[in-house]
Amino acid sequence: MKNRKRCISYLLLPISLFFLSSCSNVDKYSINGKFVFTSSRTGNSIDVYVTKNGKTTLVAKRAYCPKWSPDGKAIACAVEGRFNETKKDGILVISTDGKVKEFFETDSTPTQVNWDASGSVIYYALSRKDKPIYSDGIFSLNMANRTHSKVWSAEHNLRITDISASPLGDKILFKTSELPLGIFLLDLKDKQTKYLATGVN
Repeated sequence: MKNRKRCISYLLLPISLFFLSSCSNVDKYSINGKFVFTSSRTGNSIDVYVTKNGKTTLVAKRAYCPKWSPDGKAIACAVEGRFNETKKDGILVISTDGKVKEFFETDSTPTQVNWDASGSVIYYALSRKDKPIYSDGIFSLNMANRTHSKVWSAEHNLRITDISASPLGDKILFKTSELPLGIFLLDLKDKQTKYLATGVN
């Protein structure tokens, strides 16, 4: 089928080897029957699409890790400046038709983009500048005042592979794919982490 969704393999696109290998290329949640996903259907880049009832729309070029906002009115995704016309790393927030776009520059390449339950904060991981395969920590983008903050600093050679905020917004669940391997719970009030499980996907 022409309109069949195709997830991207980082083996086919080595330019995003470190980021796409851990990013989800399809947001598992649908909004009013719409799904958002990434594809290299053009063969030249990784792009973000929205599909519904067999109709697929390109909403962002050279972006990845797309996530719906809780109200379904926007999509947040990551942009790697080296391979984007912006030439800057950052978070791109777009309308579902791709017509309204807002770009928030970051200090290095972002990944694991996700919203909090209120839709007022976007959490993400940043790659280390000295060793991009590893994460520098977890950061937040406050949509009200358009400011970035560092929520938690990663120690050692840690690679964050998933971020999810709790419904109350007081905790963050995240996974790592490097030792210590597993699932962690971060309390946003005291910035303490709790090791919950290992070897769990």
